[in-house]
Amino acid sequence: MPKAAELVADALRKNIIDGSFADGDVLPSEAQLMQRFNVSRPTLREAIRVLEQERLITVRRGARGGAVVHGMRSEIVSRYAALFLESRGTGLDDLYAAQAIIEPACVALLAESSSQEIVRKLRQALDEEASTLGSEQELADRVSFHTTLIQLSGNQTLSLMSEVISDVLLAIGGREPVGIAAADALEHHRLVVDLIEAREPEHARRLWSDHLHAARVLRTKHGDTTGP
Repeated sequence: MPKAAELVADALRKNIIDGSFADGDVLPSEAQLMQRFNVSRPTLREAIRVLEQERLITVRRGARGGAVVHGMRSEIVSRYAALFLESRGTGLDDLYAAQAIIEPACVALLAESSSQEIVRKLRQALDEEASTLGSEQELADRVSFHTTLIQLSGNQTLSLMSEVISDVLLAIGGREPVGIAAADALEHHRLVVDLIEAREPEHARRLWSDHLHAARVLRTKHGDTTGP
């Protein structure tokens, strides 16, 4: 039998997920919530602590305080999933194997539904990546380009999975020196955007599969220092 605090936390969590409480809203007062759920103050505060630990709310103290809602953000889910994978000792080979399944298919989908707005966003991501070439931010921007590809494909499930992979890649690879194939990776990124703009899904899929395979070969030769 769930504890009363768990039931209260579940109810409030559902309200946040379904949009009843929007990002930036302040939850009702303690008195109102105690009356609504017919629970004691300690029980309510235990429920609030659960939501705070999940980063769905932040409790502000003082006269103008309260529990501020953060909404259900994908980075919250991906952060916990990334920590779980790290705790399992997930290595780069495992992560890149998953990436090799997800990304080429999404690149093909993106090429099939290409638009001027999609191409504009991809070229903006390319400009950001090029501007950090050779810097400490370089690996993050390369990983970010991969995430952007998946997000623009429009598949929410694959987008979340890609964010998880990116978070773990940064957690593992981000501690290492910047990858040796940065210029080659940027060129591959530019070529795939050209193919997406030209609406060439199969060519784009093949190029991206080759790109991911090349990254894996380089990691084998030079150690785990190469980002995608």
